[in-house]
Amino acid sequence: DLTMGLGQDAMKLVYLGYQVTAIESNPVVAALVANALERTPNDVVRRFQLCFGDSRRLVRDLAENFDGFYLDPMFTHK
Repeated sequence: DLTMGLGQDAMKLVYLGYQVTAIESNPVVAALVANALERTPNDVVRRFQLCFGDSRRLVRDLAENFDGFYLDPMFTHK
């Protein structure tokens, strides 16, 4: 999930059985999700990896490690 936000879409994918790496660029939002993950059952957390940073850079550096990418088109194209 390239634009994690509060992780709602990423968690839906986790509950469907996928291993998810979610990336968030906002440090406050990433901290909120990290705090929520501390209270989440271990069987869910082990399928969810939280990354803080610029998804464009991380994808460029790590693209070969992923089967697919999810990008929520929440912003209008400018």
